[in-house]
Amino acid sequence: MVMRIGGLASGMDIDSLVSELMKAHKMPVDKLQQKSQVFLWQRDAYKEVNTKLTDYRSNKVFDLRLEREWNATSAVVSGNTTAVTAKAGTSVASGTLVIETSALAEAASNYGTAAFGTAGFDPSKTLKSESDAGHLTAGSLAGTYTIRINGTSVAIDPNTDSMNSVISKINRDTNVSAFYDSSTRKISFVSKETGSVNGSADGLEIQFEDRKGNFLSKFATVVTGGANEKSAVDAQVKINGLETTRKSNSFTINGIDIKLNTTNVGTPSTISTTSDTASVVDKIKTFVKDYNEMLASLQDRVGETKYRDYLPLSEAQKSAMGEKEIENWETRAKSGLLRNDSILSSAINTMRSIISSQVDTGSDVYKTLSSIGIQTGSYNEKGKIYLDEDKLSKAMEADPDAVIAMFTSIGTNGKNEGIAEKIYDGLDNTLSAIKSKAGQFNSFNDNSFISNQIKTLDTEITRQNNRMLDLESAYYRRFNAMEQAINRFNSQSASLAQSFGGTGQ
Repeated sequence: MVMRIGGLASGMDIDSLVSELMKAHKMPVDKLQQKSQVFLWQRDAYKEVNTKLTDYRSNKVFDLRLEREWNATSAVVSGNTTAVTAKAGTSVASGTLVIETSALAEAASNYGTAAFGTAGFDPSKTLKSESDAGHLTAGSLAGTYTIRINGTSVAIDPNTDSMNSVISKINRDTNVSAFYDSSTRKISFVSKETGSVNGSADGLEIQFEDRKGNFLSKFATVVTGGANEKSAVDAQVKINGLETTRKSNSFTINGIDIKLNTTNVGTPSTISTTSDTASVVDKIKTFVKDYNEMLASLQDRVGETKYRDYLPLSEAQKSAMGEKEIENWETRAKSGLLRNDSILSSAINTMRSIISSQVDTGSDVYKTLSSIGIQTGSYNEKGKIYLDEDKLSKAMEADPDAVIAMFTSIGTNGKNEGIAEKIYDGLDNTLSAIKSKAGQFNSFNDNSFISNQIKTLDTEITRQNNRMLDLESAYYRRFNAMEQAINRFNSQSASLAQSFGGTGQ
């Protein structure tokens, strides 16, 4: 390290002189830093595009590939419209169902005949502590207990279990819900499902067993076949004249999800399926909107103005500018980073090509988007698409399966895929290309082209900065030598002057 000596002897501003001398030498480093900054900005620009493309592909195109997501059929209830609720599933068979219900499905239940504890019983404390305090109506608990409900065993340890924890175990491990009522201090049980799903021979009653000890019969005072037992009931229903039963009030027939709400003997409910044109039209309208927004976003990037005279600012340049000036400058410097980018241009061409492609929908009439009302605008609109809703509605009425297949067809060996599948696959290629150029999404810290360029530049910047330090030190050494020489000259001059002055006397 060189000791810096100010220009006391020479009267010169050494620091300013060295700074001026170094400016020219630092210009190559500044250019390298500008290149590195441009690559960093470009990587950020790719990241923004990547985020938009990933969202569009995963959240807006993905579902359009799946036939079940279109749900082009709805179920309509007529006649007694309150007794039955119907909803079309993903695979609905056309036709009509007439429903009459004579009995709704009910769950089995049971509850204790006597109070579990006295007025002072605390369900949050251990059963042993409450027993010792004399708060159990049936006497003291002794040892551990095992109960079985509908064939599932539950272990009870009075030393660690409270009434609340016993209730939690039953609710967690069995197909029965238990409840302790603090006002009556009784325990109630109800099956989690309706109908004959319980442990008794006919499945109608909850089966209670004391496997170890007598916790259920003595303390909970609940037993199978007791006075408070209520058997489950299967739904009694007539479907298109056929009398049948269901364990639940909710079931599926021919792809229609049906829920029985009330009995309706003599006033049947009729369920009919109908093509849900409106939902398909809405979905395609959304597709057109999302497609246009994504296409416009890509086109804005590749067509963005490039201001070649606006390069990244050095720290020295920033120090001489105001905050707003810096902001305005960098806005222009960042503009056009992806102008005419080959990856994005290819994505645009792919999307536009897909829109005009043909799909094997099984129809000779409806096999292109234009045939169902989706067409591109004028040339200067750069591929923007428009929807003719009347034409789409007519296509839906004539051949709804073909309209849906236009988007969902899986094709054969990668050919004749639906529009959504083609866009999904095409954008996957785009995202892969961006990853190769700018790095892995959310990290950008891998072996991508831009990352490698930044690493190379940063290495060269470090090398050049080290060289600048050496050069700067060399300049200071020279000026230091000059200062020392001047000091020696001044010292000699003073000495001579003193000598001559002394002789004169």
